[in-house]
This record gives sequence, structure tokens and C-alpha cells, in this order.
Amino acid sequence: MKYLIDWILATIITIGTFLWIFQEPEAFNISNMQIRSLDGYLVNNPKKTFILHISTFDCQSCKRDTQILMRYHLLYPDIPIIDANVVHNQKQIESIQMWKKKLDIGYTVTILQNGSQFGNRIPTTFVIDPNSNQILEIFGTLTYEKLLDATNKDK
Repeated sequence: MKYLIDWILATIITIGTFLWIFQEPEAFNISNMQIRSLDGYLVNNPKKTFILHISTFDCQSCKRDTQILMRYHLLYPDIPIIDANVVHNQKQIESIQMWKKKLDIGYTVTILQNGSQFGNRIPTTFVIDPNSNQILEIFGTLTYEKLLDATNKDK
């Protein structure tokens, strides 16, 4: 009887912890994202299927993904690509502008200031079809073959 209150509190804390851990993650919603051009203007999402790549300017995996996206864009310019870079200050935006100019990137490079929903999942690539509200996330390392498969260009 002496430890009854301790047992009850421990049980409540344990159940609360499990409920918190196993709760359904927040669904990805592109309309909640504020994607802005490098000049700071809000970017409208394309009305057709497009590729959304979430990255940061100093990530080595993101730089490798840039090569894949550039190759894809050269062969399939009809599919818009938006490369949204998570930034925290003006210096990072300037670095992205210099990087884009240096590589002569032909697809849209933007900034994303509220990218906290991605956490450790950067880089992340989505293929989004706004007409059918389908969002396909490409899991694992981005490869050219995965990009072709996700956009049905491999047929």
C-alpha cells in the first residue's frame, strides 16, 4: 500500500509515453509549405505532376542529388522540378544563389523557411500529382532509375 501511488504514477507515465511515441505522424501537406523564390516571392505549385526535392545548401547527399535532377531535367524538361532548400539566414540564401549560378541549374531552385517537419530526412524527394492529390515519396537514396520509375518515364 505504501508504493501504490508510485505504481499508479509510473503506469500513467508509461502509458502516456507509449501513446506519444506511437501517435500517427503529421501527414505531409504541400499547401502548408511556404516555398519562396530566391528573391523571396511565394512560388505557385505547378498544375501538373512535378518533382519536389527538399535539401540544404551544404549537404553532400543533396549535391549528389542535384546531379541526378539536372540529368533528369535535361532529358525530361516537361516535368517541373522544384528544389526547395531549407534555410535559416540570409547568408545561406546568398550561398544558394552563387551555387545555382555556378552550376547553371535550369530547374527552379527555391527556399523553404519552415522545413522543420522534415527533421533528419533531408534530402527528401517527392513526386506530386496535384490533379489526383497523389504524393509519392522516393525512399532511400535518390537514383536516376527511381526518378524514372516514380514519374513513369521508364516505360
